[in-house]
Amino acid sequence: MKNLVVYLCFCSMLFISCSSDDDNNANYVQPLQNQMTDSRDNQVYKTVQIGTQIWLAENLNYHANDSSCYGLNNSNCFVYGRLYTASAAQIACPEGWHLPTINEWKALFNYFGSISIAYAFLGPDGTLQGSPVNFNLLASGQKALTFENLTVNGYYWTATEGVPGFYLNYKFIPNTSIKLDGALSVNYLKSCRCIKD
Repeated sequence: MKNLVVYLCFCSMLFISCSSDDDNNANYVQPLQNQMTDSRDNQVYKTVQIGTQIWLAENLNYHANDSSCYGLNNSNCFVYGRLYTASAAQIACPEGWHLPTINEWKALFNYFGSISIAYAFLGPDGTLQGSPVNFNLLASGQKALTFENLTVNGYYWTATEGVPGFYLNYKFIPNTSIKLDGALSVNYLKSCRCIKD
């Protein structure tokens, strides 16, 4: 009888210990994928909820003034979305969505630990606990003096100014890093990701 009581106590402690471990992992809920339709042109975008934020899971591809397909090639818009000037990017997102600030980007990075490791989760092959994250950051290039760095780097506008009139952007280097960058010119063309209001 005494052995049975010891055994039951041991099992109870084991159950409590396992439950406690599960609670510690409760912050990491698998991202949820859905979709939205841009009423301006009826394009359908995948969306993903990560933590409390809902993001487009694709680069914006709305044909706005001061935007372009990489290399003026329409097929690049289909794959990578359009590239926008800083000012065009500020108003390019559909109603109910907006261009994220650096603080909104930071909240996304911090969900995965920090900016120093977030790149591993946010690229096309990123997984969390064995399931796809589905954020799909792309190396969509940019246009400076010429179009450059397609498949090498992605550049994403933010709604945060570094100095007045010059907006900050994030540079995504696949399998390597994400870095905050300043814009050298308001006329550079870069990608947009939108976040839900």
